[in-house]
Amino acid sequence: MERFPFTPDYFAQQQTQPRVLKAQFGGGYARRTEDWMRTVLPRWALQLNVRRKREADAIAAFLHARRSMESFAFVVPSSA
Repeated sequence: MERFPFTPDYFAQQQTQPRVLKAQFGGGYARRTEDWMRTVLPRWALQLNVRRKREADAIAAFLHARRSMESFAFVVPSSA
C-alpha cells in the first residue's frame, strides 16, 4: 500500500464517521447495520496551503490516481 508522501500544514482535524449499511424497503422502512469489522472510520481534514506548483500538481496527481477507490497509508500528524 502506498503512503501519502506529503506533510500537511498544522491544525489537521480528525473526525470519525460510522460505516453503516442501509437496506431500504417498501413503505419507508429501512434496516441499518454496521459495515464489516471497522465500523468507525477516521477522517482527516488536511490543509496543504502555500505549495509550489510542482508539489501541488504532485498532490493532485496522487489523489486523482486513486479516484476515491484505492486506499493509501497516512501517517497521523504529530500533536506535539
